Amino acid sequence: MKFPNFREFSGNSEELTKWIKEELTIWLKELTNGFKKLNFADNFDTFEVQLTIAASTELPIRNQLRSGLIPTKWFIIRGDQYSINVADGPTSWTSSYVYLKNYGGSDTTLTVLFMR
Repeated sequence: MKFPNFREFSGNSEELTKWIKEELTIWLKELTNGFKKLNFADNFDTFEVQLTIAASTELPIRNQLRSGLIPTKWFIIRGDQYSINVADGPTSWTSSYVYLKNYGGSDTTLTVLFMR
């Protein structure tokens, strides 16, 4: 951590206290502004994909999490009326691919968020 405004104090505790309050206020404002800009994906290890899965088909999806991590959860964040038929495929997930299957009788288009 850098202290660009750090200076020596002449033993005056009031001067030191004032400087600490000013610096902490600046840091707190910077942190608050930074936290306000974070979104869901900034806080969790995730990847988002837009898919079209044909009826009665299992689709391999490249795992985009950090090397070696396998997602533990997934959410449909946007889908058509047939996306309700999508679930985990019968193939086990690996560090390279995850598998979703459309168990319905119609093709479906959806956006999925995978997370660790």
